[in-house]
Amino acid sequence: MPEDRYNLDLFIKNSFEEAIEYLDKIGIKIEWPKLRIFESTELFRGFGVGEYEGQANEVHIIKSELIKK
Repeated sequence: MPEDRYNLDLFIKNSFEEAIEYLDKIGIKIEWPKLRIFESTELFRGFGVGEYEGQANEVHIIKSELIKK
């Protein structure tokens, strides 16, 4: 399972969950948002994100933007 240690999706998901738990622990209560992970900006745009349709509880992460040098 060493691959899991470097799996970006797993890292993002775990970090997201830890952040929500931390906020709850320090008294900041938020409604649990949905996490969506996109591979690239193109897929993000193709998904139709940016139009408000009840997306207030969604967090979008674009992996290709995280790993740019």
